[in-house]
Amino acid sequence: MWELLELSLNKLDVKSEATRALRDRVLDIRERPDLADELLTELRSDKESSNCANCDSRHFCDFFLACIYYELVDLEKMQDHIKDAIKDFYRMGSKWNETFARWVYGQLLLDIGESLAARRELELAIEMFEKIAKKFREEDRYEKRDECFLFTELIKVSLNSKKTKKRPLVRIKINQDYERFETLDKENLRSSLAHTLKISSDQIEIIYVSPGSVNVTLKLSEEGALLLSKMYLTKDRMIEALGIEELKIKAPEDNKKDEIANTQILSESALIPAQTGIDTIRDEITNNPRSGAKALSTFASGKEEFRELQDRIDVLRSSLAHVFEDAQFGWNENNRHDRNKIVGQLLQICSGIQNSELQ
Repeated sequence: MWELLELSLNKLDVKSEATRALRDRVLDIRERPDLADELLTELRSDKESSNCANCDSRHFCDFFLACIYYELVDLEKMQDHIKDAIKDFYRMGSKWNETFARWVYGQLLLDIGESLAARRELELAIEMFEKIAKKFREEDRYEKRDECFLFTELIKVSLNSKKTKKRPLVRIKINQDYERFETLDKENLRSSLAHTLKISSDQIEIIYVSPGSVNVTLKLSEEGALLLSKMYLTKDRMIEALGIEELKIKAPEDNKKDEIANTQILSESALIPAQTGIDTIRDEITNNPRSGAKALSTFASGKEEFRELQDRIDVLRSSLAHVFEDAQFGWNENNRHDRNKIVGQLLQICSGIQNSELQ
């Protein structure tokens, strides 16, 4: 939760210097309950002795108190104050700040097990970010639009990761020479990311690297994706040290969609070999490479003379799966080239099988 609180505190639209100074003090209380107690006492005292109507920070006070109570592990009071913060930001007319408050509230509900209420709040936050993104696009503020897209994917990660048991995809653009990256820096990036995110390098799976300005698609945990996004959006110095110029997130899809797709692929590939053999598999590889590759693997495993080809086919299937995962960020010249190259290799295997059967 603190990663989301820090991200929200840094991205809130704050115009008053006094409020910014107070926000910075809230940011300092992480893992410092003594400072949290001290700040809580001070805010309470100010509320009792001052006229809140004349205070620059009055619309932000409840959000700050919600953060303080989270550090003090009083989730009931945190919930009360974050709900009040939503009302405060609504009254001040800041959709931007209100959306962050709703995101925090939804995440809190998710963490305490109120999944239906959490989904309602988080889906509303997604809808609000999408509307704000549309406004930024109309104003040609594309960097802010892309921020909104990143926020919506992070919320979807929270909604879907536990449900699907899958890790989110992260694509980062690295300012490095491709050849050097492939030969020297791929493992360095894994270890550097692991050190930065305080996780094991085994938890970071690099699944695709495209040449040119190096785009790296990898899988991270939900917490790792949020922390890396927070560092990127707050321009943390480690982002510059890692050479990361751009970052995008793709939340895992709902399992039900995957189950339907997988069922279709399995049923197709089970029927294809028995039905008309290698000719139909060739057509399927051309039209639907993943199900065609699965069918070819099943075909090879069912015939003793072709069983030795199965390992090679399965390696190609794995590479093809990575290409399609990268393509969730959109097809481009690089992943299309790799997809077509793998399809060509699979078709060559089909030709070899056909020639063997004719002899």
